[in-house]
Amino acid sequence: KFISADGKTAWLCYSSNFTNNYAGTNWLPNPPGSSYRMCLQEVKLLGSDDKLPDTPLGSKKNIAPFAQITVSSVHPDYQLLGLTDGAVEGYPGNIMREWASNGEKNTAMVRLTWNEHQTISRVWLFDRPNDLDQINSGLLVFSDGTTLKTGQLPDDAKKGLEISFEPKTTEWLVFIINDVKRSSLNIGLSEMAVFTP
Repeated sequence: KFISADGKTAWLCYSSNFTNNYAGTNWLPNPPGSSYRMCLQEVKLLGSDDKLPDTPLGSKKNIAPFAQITVSSVHPDYQLLGLTDGAVEGYPGNIMREWASNGEKNTAMVRLTWNEHQTISRVWLFDRPNDLDQINSGLLVFSDGTTLKTGQLPDDAKKGLEISFEPKTTEWLVFIINDVKRSSLNIGLSEMAVFTP
């Protein structure tokens, strides 16, 4: 029941002994979404003629999954790692695949920090997929002291907002939410991606 008829797609069911920040560690789950609980991961078996889908979030140039994440708050029903797990999902679907703040609106912020300096040239921001919460504007702040204003994010998360800029070297970046849709209750992001040139 966990394998497709052609035998190329299956579901891996497991529980991993993974705890982030245990005893001062900063490990990232691999594959993303793994945790100390029952996990389901879809697996696709590729033949020699098959190619991996070329999606921006799955690109090796997306270094967001390798950053340490700090946020202003997390809603108790959600988890932080959904912010950079490579999946644009969330409420009313799988709430573990997005970050939602705990009642914040235009005060929420996200910080991604890497262990060493990174050269980056693009940031993608995906809004939460529900029709209540929406980011109208924000500000990117980089460790080199530069800033970039961002516009409104597409409300249904089917598209992301891409912010491109001349390559810059930074150790961390912060996204500060400045303005939100009036109906927003727990502002957040379905996904945040950061790309090297």
